[in-house]
Amino acid sequence: MLAEKILQHGIFTLNSSKLRAAPRVIMHQLEKTDGGLSDIEERVLRELASGMGAREVLIHTGSKINVRAQSYDGIKAKIKAT
Repeated sequence: MLAEKILQHGIFTLNSSKLRAAPRVIMHQLEKTDGGLSDIEERVLRELASGMGAREVLIHTGSKINVRAQSYDGIKAKIKAT
C-alpha cells in the first residue's frame, strides 16, 4: 500500500539510527469526522499504522493535537477516559 510506504519513509527519515525501535503512533483524521469515525475507518487507520511498523496505535478524534503542549501518554489517558 502506498500510504504505508510513505509513512515508513517519513518515520525512518526522522529516526536515522541504525537500530530502529517501533514507534508509538497517534492517527488523527482531521477531515470529515463530524459524526465520528466508523468502525471500518478506525480499522483502516490502525492497519495503516501497524503496516508501517507501529508497536502501539491510538486513534484520536476531536480537536487538533498541539504537539508542543501534549504528550503521547497524556493523549492516551484522555482517549482511555472517554
